Amino acid sequence: MTEQPDMELYDLRVTVDRIEGRPVCGLRVGDWFELTESSRLRIPDGRHFCVYALAAVLPLLPAKQRQLPDGDWLERDSLVACPDPDERLIMRITRVGKRGLRSDELTLWLRSGSLFRRTSRQAATAGWPRPRRRTGSTWSARSAT
Repeated sequence: MTEQPDMELYDLRVTVDRIEGRPVCGLRVGDWFELTESSRLRIPDGRHFCVYALAAVLPLLPAKQRQLPDGDWLERDSLVACPDPDERLIMRITRVGKRGLRSDELTLWLRSGSLFRRTSRQAATAGWPRPRRRTGSTWSARSAT
């Protein structure tokens, strides 16, 4: 039996809407990438997407994946500018579909060097596992003291 989704997220497409300056990164109007299934980034075969343009739009995508209140500015606005002042590349974020997801299938946590799924019950009753820190080239658990 498959459990029912407990949340809905939009799949997004980010498209180069226009270039108002000198194109230097190799992107063209109409180039795009998609963000689907919460965190899967897809760029068409044979194409690329400028890392600086990507960095400009990434912080907005988690909010655009969710239904926001009607008065929220991010619900109304969908244009993002690349930080290169000479290029003036403008991207448009578009919602291309909505999908139901299970939050416990998206969240993983570490415990004693193994990967475990965190359920809402575990988070509520057991608390979070102690953070792990890196020592040298290996990961070790922090002491309980």
